[in-house]
Parts: sequence; structure tokens; C-alpha cells
Amino acid sequence: MSNSNPYLAHLDQPKEYSYARREPSLAVPGRDGGVKTERPRALGQRGAGTSKRRDTKNHRAEPIFDYGNYANYYQRRGQERVDLRLAAMEREWLEGKRVLDIGCNAGAVSLAVGMLFAPALVEGVDIDPDLVRKARFNLALRASLCKPLASPSDGGASGSDSGGEAPALELDYFPESCTFLFGLLPILPQDEEDWQEAMPPAASAGLALDIEGPSDHAPRTPVFPANLRFRSNDWMQEPPLCSDDERFDVVLALSITKWIHLQGGDGAIRHFLIKCYKALRPGGRLILEPQPFSGYAKRTNLTKKIRKNYEGIKFKPSQFADFLLSKDVGFKSMQELKKPDAPSFGSSRPLLMFIK
Repeated sequence: MSNSNPYLAHLDQPKEYSYARREPSLAVPGRDGGVKTERPRALGQRGAGTSKRRDTKNHRAEPIFDYGNYANYYQRRGQERVDLRLAAMEREWLEGKRVLDIGCNAGAVSLAVGMLFAPALVEGVDIDPDLVRKARFNLALRASLCKPLASPSDGGASGSDSGGEAPALELDYFPESCTFLFGLLPILPQDEEDWQEAMPPAASAGLALDIEGPSDHAPRTPVFPANLRFRSNDWMQEPPLCSDDERFDVVLALSITKWIHLQGGDGAIRHFLIKCYKALRPGGRLILEPQPFSGYAKRTNLTKKIRKNYEGIKFKPSQFADFLLSKDVGFKSMQELKKPDAPSFGSSRPLLMFIK
């Protein structure tokens, strides 16, 4: 008899297991419509935005994080399990919404939003592929600790058939030791329809999936972990989104404006702010955490390009709000969000919300 506990499924098929934690296996749709399995590369390799410089004192090369892509950024902010900036956000802004997290780093904020606010989608994008691999690992790790949801055939992957409410997630159902003993669980599509769409016709033709019949209920909203995805790219260089179906209800731009400003100057930060506006649906929200200009100077010695851009800056962070509310961009209102008092890194920075 098959075992319903995914961490005891190995009892049905005896197999030797090592005690080292295994890399996550993520089942994702391929570009050709098929299903592929991704495994992240070793996390020690350098990603985009990380160069090397010689430490003359210790005679070794040190990494330069000239895009702010620090490997341990969230540890520098504090030891809270959930980022305190999220306490300033209302659930109704994010529940059932499409959320874009620009400069997601290792995915801590994206993961917390996906787990706690029940969005339809959280897409984290970062320029550093190393950090994106860490984010995918963290997603697989957190997902492996959750209690698995019932399959569609068992009566509710998302609970939409029973009043439309998503099921309560048990986030710490399995102990973390299970991930060391048996590896990380794969992240699979939650609906049978998703599997048939993701698989090529030749593979799905032989599957006996009972998905026909009347569909008198609303489409299921994906729940954690299927409502999260991470990708690596320079978002500034991506083409604009063409329709509201592709755009987002919320754009998070937390502690990234300084690095965009130092890398590209005034033109780059203006382009970024306008691009954030265009990525939103009507009524959408931009949640922006701009770093103060006083913190720019200590990063100017990273590269000659950053030094030159810094010396040419005329458009200061204190002017960002007026620019976003001007006719050049078009946001209709702004609200400063109150963050909880906590002695953590960056806790004094303003958190601004702009509504399209």
C-alpha cells in the first residue's frame, strides 16, 4: 500500500539514503511545453554583478558586490524570521494578487509574502544567478517543511470548492531533520490540469486524467509553494509588459534604488521608476524603500564607474516621491507606511507606497 506521507514514501521502494542534504529538485514547465527538473549549481560560484579585487594585505582576491548583491544581506538586517517591513503591509493589498519583487536577493521577502499573504503569484527577479539559486533552494527547503495539500482528486488542492477559501498552511509540519535524512521534496503543480498542459502531447496522451466535465467553479488560486517563482535577469533591460494580464498588482522595490543609481546615474533611476509604474495594473501599488543619499558615498570606492556616476548625481532620493507623483510618471497618491520599531539594519529608512 502506498504511503501518503511524502517523507515515508521511500518505505514503498527500499533505497539507500545518505545523511547529507540533497539539492532541491524543482519540476517546472520547459520552454517547449515539456516538464523539466532543475537542480541549482554549487552556491559558491560568482554571479552577475560580482567581480574580484586584490586584497594586498592578505594577498587574496575579495568579491566586489557592485550591484548590492550581498550573499548574507538578510543576516545584516537582523535575525527576525520574518522581515519586519512586511508588518507595514496589509493583507488585502497582496492576497490573491500578482506580486513582483525586484532585486529579490536570496528570496526571504518573496518567500514570506508567498507563505503569509496568500498571493496568486510572487515573482522574484535578481541580476545575480547565484542568489536566485539560493532563493530556489530556500523555497524548496521551506516547501519541504510544510504539510502537503490534498490532491485535486482527493477533494481540494486549494480549497476553492469549499467556499473559495484557501486551506490553512501548516508551515512547520515536518522537522528540518527530514531534509537531511531524505532530501528536499520536489515542487509540483497543484492541479491535474497544470500537469497535462505542462507535458508534451506524446507524454500526456497515455495519462488517465479525469479533468473533463462541467467547470462551474472559479479557477483555483495557487497556494504556497506553487505561487512562487524565481528567475535571474537584469529587469531594467527587459521589454515592457504588453497587457494587464502580464502586469502586476504590487511591485516591491526594497533597498535597491541606491545600486541602480550608482550603476547608471540619474537616467537609470528615472528609467527604473517609470518602468515600475508601467509594470503595474491600474490601481496597483509600488512599495518603495529608497536608501538615503548619505549612504551612497561609502560605496563609491567599489569601481571607477560607480565613482564617476556618484559625482554626477543631481537627482537625489529626496526627490523621488515628487517625480513619481508628477506627470512624467503618473502615480495618483503616496502613503508613508509605518514600520515597527526594531533595532535592525536599515530600520530607519522610509517605506513609501505609491498607487497607480
